[in-house]
Amino acid sequence: MCFCPTIALKVGLLFMIPITAGINGAQIAKDVSIWNALEGHHYVMIVISLSVSAFVLSSLVVLIYATICNKIRILKVIMLIFAGIVLVKLGILFVCMSTEMNPGKTAAHPMFMVCWVITIGMMDDQETRGIQRLLCGTKIGICKLITFIVWVVNFIFTCADVYIYYDMLKEYLDCWNCLFRSYMIIALVINVLMVPLLILGLFFIYLHFSREIRIYATVLFVATWLQMMLTILFAQQYQTVGDVLQIWRNRKSLEFFESRCQCCGVLGPDDYKLGLLVIPLSCYKDLSGNDEDLYQSGCSTHSIKPSFPITQVISFLVQYVLVICLKVFHVILIRSGTQRRSLWTERRSETLGSLNP
Repeated sequence: MCFCPTIALKVGLLFMIPITAGINGAQIAKDVSIWNALEGHHYVMIVISLSVSAFVLSSLVVLIYATICNKIRILKVIMLIFAGIVLVKLGILFVCMSTEMNPGKTAAHPMFMVCWVITIGMMDDQETRGIQRLLCGTKIGICKLITFIVWVVNFIFTCADVYIYYDMLKEYLDCWNCLFRSYMIIALVINVLMVPLLILGLFFIYLHFSREIRIYATVLFVATWLQMMLTILFAQQYQTVGDVLQIWRNRKSLEFFESRCQCCGVLGPDDYKLGLLVIPLSCYKDLSGNDEDLYQSGCSTHSIKPSFPITQVISFLVQYVLVICLKVFHVILIRSGTQRRSLWTERRSETLGSLNP
């Protein structure tokens, strides 16, 4: 069944496209104006919001071409893209509103709300008939659509995790041989490897390779479990005593902890005096060097409490949903009998076929 756009649908699309472009442009301007005022996960959300808005603007250019030239496949692809964008913006809205009651101080400002509603309106006007025809097909088509949407959301949050862990790692690079830094390196490597792993899954889903999908879902589940453990670890209060003692024994500088925890030495400034060492400026408030500004507490008595990793929590939850979608898709492939053979058997049959006359 084909999706034939009517004259009314064309007119509606060509009317909505410039409105959507203008609203997205206004959102980008608003995001840029509050860019430097946001910190932590709100900063990550504003980066994602800006990227999504820029992607929407580029998609609208392709949409104009597809509408005028009756490119049905392009219209269907844009429908999937817009569905993913709606879910991503819903995630941004949830993250921002769950941590800040004033939306004007977050990425979910009023212009963001307007842009989100317009995006939903574009989907209704543009693809209602296409969705009906797409979803009235087989269960495989429905499951593939849902899996693709979840994949898009998961891919965006995985890229956001890479940025977050890289930003955190830069902050802890000056900490000599710290255990917390090692955890961040592991988390960064896992999330970087997740990017090609997610892209690989698209080929298995598209080609209906049931055996590879089963193995892929298992690997993805293990990776998601590791991400969840690291997220729980980063949400805990980190005791500095182990790293402080190791740094002190190796005669390295404690400046990293002294400047962040407002402390001095292992147990106090007397550690430097007993060791006949000069007290560093990092032991003083604002690096003043005045005796009245000297920190009296030791760094081993302090701990570091990171902010709650809400973006990472949403990321591994979405990834768990993706694993479930892959398992369901695998079962539907087996029951429908439409699955293809594995990559190995496909290549072997092609080789044997070429040998037979």
